[in-house]
Amino acid sequence: MKKQLFNVALFAVVLCCKVFAQPTEQIVKVIVAPDHQDWLYKTGEKVKFSIAVYQYGNLLKNAAIRYEIGPERMDPAIKDSLNLSSGVLSVDGGTMKTPGFLRCIVVAKVEGKEYRKMATAGFDPLNIKPTVDNPADFSDFWTNAKNDLAKIPLDARITLLPERCTEKVNVYHVNMANYPGNARLYGILCVPKKAGKYPALLAVPGAGVR
Repeated sequence: MKKQLFNVALFAVVLCCKVFAQPTEQIVKVIVAPDHQDWLYKTGEKVKFSIAVYQYGNLLKNAAIRYEIGPERMDPAIKDSLNLSSGVLSVDGGTMKTPGFLRCIVVAKVEGKEYRKMATAGFDPLNIKPTVDNPADFSDFWTNAKNDLAKIPLDARITLLPERCTEKVNVYHVNMANYPGNARLYGILCVPKKAGKYPALLAVPGAGVR
């Protein structure tokens, strides 16, 4: 049984590695969104960001906010501070002449506490070009790294989590050896109980402090 489940994990690739605490519900919520539902724009097209502040589920009037807009990871091109008299605001974010991402960061201060939210509009993101060339030895480095990893026994382990299972899905905690040998990869494996063919979903952690 364990061997079959590992085969499902390896070949169906249903390894979910998002392991972090559930976020707590906030009394105050800051909502930021661009005016295109898919958040995508053509270069040269203007974007507007809508900003709203809620408290206990209701729009909070006269909330004090500050916001800044600019290319992602760059100095902001637009900065301002004001009070939301109606609780909502639409701001002109400008545009980008080259493919990239334009980010709006909003900080609201309510009863002495600050609440931060952001939204990022993508301008022709599929046309973003590399800013540097790969090092000349990159292919050799990558090949050697894969060969080193292949020398480490998989040592895969799986544990059923009865409290997470449902009437349709068995849930397992899985982990396996990783380079350089004293490290391990951890994840959650969900396997449908009913026999049949199913699509596979792989979810991995994003980059960042989480």
